[in-house]
Amino acid sequence: MAATLLQNLTSLEYLNLSGNLLRRLDETSFQDLHQLKELDLQRNLIFEIDAAFDSNPLLQRLNLAFNYLPCLVDFHMTQMVVLNASHNFIEWFIATQDLNDTFQLETLDLSDNKLLFFPFLPDQSRLRNLYLSHNSIRFYEHLADNNTDLNSTTTVEFYNIKKYKSNVTAELWTENLHGDISSLEILDLRGEDEAVCTGLIV
Repeated sequence: MAATLLQNLTSLEYLNLSGNLLRRLDETSFQDLHQLKELDLQRNLIFEIDAAFDSNPLLQRLNLAFNYLPCLVDFHMTQMVVLNASHNFIEWFIATQDLNDTFQLETLDLSDNKLLFFPFLPDQSRLRNLYLSHNSIRFYEHLADNNTDLNSTTTVEFYNIKKYKSNVTAELWTENLHGDISSLEILDLRGEDEAVCTGLIV
C-alpha cells in the first residue's frame, strides 16, 4: 500500500510515516523515492525491512525507533549519517565488512534493545556517537584464552530461516571485531553489566 501511494513522489526528500501500522517493508516500499534524504518510521509495527532502502542512495537519516525489528544484519548503507533503531528487539547488529567505502555513519542509536554482543561495526567509519544503553551485551573473549577443546570454535553462525537470506559467519574475538571506533566521542553503555565495560577496555 505504501509503495502505491508513494510511486509518483519521485522528488520527495523527507517522509514521515511514524505512528502507523506498517509491519513489513521490502525492496518495493520506497523504490521510486530516489531523492529521499530523511525517513521517519518510528512507532509502527515493523518487524522486517528486507532490502527496503536499496533504492534510496541519498538516504542519510533513518528513524526506526519503537518497532519490532529482531536484528539488523548486512548493514551496507555507507551514505547513512544518523540511524536510530532504539526501542526494538534487536539481538544482532552486523555491518557489511568487505566494503572499500568509508561509512558516513556518525550516530548509531541501538539503546533499549536485546543486543547479545557489542555491535559488529564497519571497518571504516566516522562514528562519533554510539548509544548502547539497556541491552544484554556480553563479551566472550575469555573463552578463547581457556579454549582446550579441539572441537570447539571461535566463530558463530547466524541463521535466518527465510530462504532469501544468506547465513552470516563472524569471529567472536578478533582485534578488529568491533570495527572502527577511533572517532567515537560518546559511548553510552548505561544499564549494562560491569563485565561489559571490563571486556571493552581489555
